[in-house]
Amino acid sequence: MGRKAGLLIVLGFFLLCFGTPPVYGKGYPEKDIKIYIPVGPGGSMDFMTRGAATFLEKSLKVRIFMENTSGSSGGIAYNRVYKMKPDGYNLVVFGLPTLLLTSLNQQVAFKAEEFSPIFGWVADQQILFVHSDSWKTFDEFVTSGRKEPIVVGVTGIMSASHLATVVMAETLKVKIRFVSYPGGGDMMAALAGKHIQAVVTLPLTALGLARAGKVRGLLTFGTEKSTAFPEVPTPKSAGHDFTTVPWLLGIMGPPKLPDAVVTVLESAFKKMLEEPKYHEFAAERKINTISIPSKQLGEEIKRQSKIIVTHEKYLKESK
Repeated sequence: MGRKAGLLIVLGFFLLCFGTPPVYGKGYPEKDIKIYIPVGPGGSMDFMTRGAATFLEKSLKVRIFMENTSGSSGGIAYNRVYKMKPDGYNLVVFGLPTLLLTSLNQQVAFKAEEFSPIFGWVADQQILFVHSDSWKTFDEFVTSGRKEPIVVGVTGIMSASHLATVVMAETLKVKIRFVSYPGGGDMMAALAGKHIQAVVTLPLTALGLARAGKVRGLLTFGTEKSTAFPEVPTPKSAGHDFTTVPWLLGIMGPPKLPDAVVTVLESAFKKMLEEPKYHEFAAERKINTISIPSKQLGEEIKRQSKIIVTHEKYLKESK
């Protein structure tokens, strides 16, 4: 037997025993997809993800299953998906900057920048709300906060609302005392009852009380005005200059997800955003849609990470 024939026999034996290595991404998707939602059922992230799933199923031609995996500020879901095979059948939705803040707040097994970003489709801004009997303008709020601490409610320390408030307070030298709430409902009830002086939250959380005239928006933490509260000024229009961090809803996979898989999923999300029925769904619920492909989403993760590092000391001190 020649040397070449011997090598072929050895190779054949190896393949027979161990099989050929998987080619992730080829023919994707060939089976159902699971999306992990790092919060409990009923929240805005859960609602917006499930609302998108029907349109994604239509494009991908497979079923999409959801699994709510709350706990540790999303850390349990992120850790789980981080360790999975990069084959595109297990994904996780995330909010920025919450994903990045979670890694600062506790011991986690993942590195946010190592996930494979796929697509971002919702963007919104945090808004500073006060009781309607309180300050009329943001400048009045700042003047008071430079004299004595203002009690501000946020949906968790090391949350997106906490970060937005910290950046504002540190830049404008406003004194803040934080009170953390498990959910937006409890926080808004506390503001309506005047147990706290202000809250920083997403627009939809405050919409009901604002329409009832109980609370007033003073500042939108963004470069663009809020769709739900167009009358509330941005820092620039209010005469101030400080960095703002938008809240973004996106989806990602384990590290090293093949480009072929990312491309298929990107395409499915883009088709969803072109669907008239999805536009109706989003408009009725005042969801501000946006199209952020994989590369751009990865760049935004890095940008927000740098901002967080700049304010990390203040974030940890304000717990």
